[in-house]
Amino acid sequence: MSLAAAASTEDLADLKSLLEVQNQKIEQQNQLIATLAKRLEALEQSDQELRHQLQQAREQAATVQAEDAAEKPASVEGNLLAAAEAPAPPPDDATGNLLDDVVVRGDFPRSFKIPGTDISLQVDGYVKFDFVYDDGVVLSGTRLFPDTIRNDDGDGVTRFSAEQSRVSLFAQAPSPIGRVSGFVEADFFGASRGARLRHAYGRLGPVLAGQTWSTFMDPYALPQTVALTAPSGSIFKRPVQIRWTRPLRETTQLAVALEEPGGDFQVSDIARRLSRWPDLVATLRHSKQGLGHLQLGGVLRRLEAGTPDNTVVATGWGLSLTGRVKAAEDGSFIAGALFGNGIGSYITGLATSPSAAVLVDNGALETLEAFGGYLGYRHVLSRELRTNLMVGYAEIDNLDVQPGSAVRSTTNAGVNLIWSPRPGMGVGAEFLYGERQNKDGTEGINHRFQLAIQFGF
Repeated sequence: MSLAAAASTEDLADLKSLLEVQNQKIEQQNQLIATLAKRLEALEQSDQELRHQLQQAREQAATVQAEDAAEKPASVEGNLLAAAEAPAPPPDDATGNLLDDVVVRGDFPRSFKIPGTDISLQVDGYVKFDFVYDDGVVLSGTRLFPDTIRNDDGDGVTRFSAEQSRVSLFAQAPSPIGRVSGFVEADFFGASRGARLRHAYGRLGPVLAGQTWSTFMDPYALPQTVALTAPSGSIFKRPVQIRWTRPLRETTQLAVALEEPGGDFQVSDIARRLSRWPDLVATLRHSKQGLGHLQLGGVLRRLEAGTPDNTVVATGWGLSLTGRVKAAEDGSFIAGALFGNGIGSYITGLATSPSAAVLVDNGALETLEAFGGYLGYRHVLSRELRTNLMVGYAEIDNLDVQPGSAVRSTTNAGVNLIWSPRPGMGVGAEFLYGERQNKDGTEGINHRFQLAIQFGF
């Protein structure tokens, strides 16, 4: 074999050896790529699972927050901050809190856990200053109820008030049979400016028991007012009750309640009002997210009066239709209408008068027919500024035996401007017109201007 041939053979062997080494490296790289691809696929799958879990957590948190908000009563009358944005909770990594080991964040916004328990507690409320000027005679004072306007000539009266200030507690805890929650709220319209109970109730699952807005009422279809009032012809009542609520569909729910009876009818000196049967109330509510809601309600009552000879009975009943509809992006319309017999204590403009029934000369108890309605509009001018307009009317069919001073109808209308420069603070100015017509044709008229400054906490 020649030297050239030997060299050629050695070169070929080296090339084969180098090729094998390269093939091994390529195979190792392919294995590494396959391993990395599997890891990447696993990471992508894990990322998707984490994103899905995060989305579920967010949806669950939003649902819980919405349920928490629904458990607390709507506050429309007199509260300048009812629609203001609540402050955001502190971030999870907040530092500098010396009580981290004692007090922790609760299960819903703006709440904290009571140390040593699983109870989440929220302390809420506000301080409110009111300047009020009435040019007529209003017997209800700072609280403005249209049927308390008198036909006396007034010289005008100015009032400074802080009674609308409120304080409330909302607590919630898990239990083996569902969430347990309780809410209590008071203002200072009691005797000598003492505390007065507004709401006090507990809830477990579909059952609510205690004092709060009547089931017959639709607080989410009432205008936001600066004064403690509501439009004539609306339902406005806070009785003690026991209520059961059941969702029928995703957007529809049924509520049935037994509510304390009211002695809102006129009797003679020798008779007395009896309250032996609770009022039966039922409502059907349909909501559509982003559009609004409609609520159909009914009430059935048993009115009784005791005389020296016997007990007389009358049946009261009422129907209502209320709702709120979103108008464009920055506004919403609200409206309501009602009709019935013997339901005076439920109706703004008639509630403070004995307007449900009358004990007539033959000893019978006759119910009084009543009807009413209202319309309102809310417009958001900016993030800090909003305005509300409203008008309402209520009328009762008087009987001949009633005195000439008995209320026949009430009308009120108003407009306000509310400025909330920051969460927890609001300033509102409002003008309200009120009119009361009596059975004998006499009338009382009042014009009110109210300015309020509210500091929430």
